[in-house]
Amino acid sequence: MAIDFKDQLSKQLRFLQTSCREYDAGNPSEAIRIAQALRVIFHNTHKSKSLLMHLQASSIQMHSTCRRTRTDNPNGYWPGLVQIHIDVEQITISCTPVLDETPHGHRMVPVDTWWSGEVVFFGETHTIRRNKLVLDAANKDGGAHVDVSLPPDYQWMLNGSGFAFSRTNSSGTQHARWVVFPHLACLRQMAHEVFKSPPLLALAE
Repeated sequence: MAIDFKDQLSKQLRFLQTSCREYDAGNPSEAIRIAQALRVIFHNTHKSKSLLMHLQASSIQMHSTCRRTRTDNPNGYWPGLVQIHIDVEQITISCTPVLDETPHGHRMVPVDTWWSGEVVFFGETHTIRRNKLVLDAANKDGGAHVDVSLPPDYQWMLNGSGFAFSRTNSSGTQHARWVVFPHLACLRQMAHEVFKSPPLLALAE
């Protein structure tokens, strides 16, 4: 029996919808499942084809929400898909997907550019692209497999991506916090981009 790849894409999109709801309801680890679905849709290897390849849609345009900036400054820091929030009173740092909060920078780009070309997070010489983040989450961090050690760029994001905030109280005690889950917020934003990409959604209709 022939595989209905349109139906398979529709199934992966439903998985994404469910994981987005769970993430938004306060379960950030659900972003690892987002990575699994994105891998099935977009990733090609010499042994397996992505759903886009099966659907002969490897040249479609994707919606990019990634803000543009220069990444050639080794001392620069740039979270292209997320916002970092600092609560001075509570001494916390949180990271959230930008969703549609900066629409002036949104644009359609070729899927290859979206998947493996655009830099979506940069800091301390670490350069993160969508495909590498998705594959590290899906293949190494519990999506489909758990490795003893994680790739350096992915571990850097897990460790707070080099972004910290500290405050010294009246007694002289210093409290420091690192940004939490920037990699998961990036994955959630990628799912948002998928649902803002009409050429991709049309393939499942």
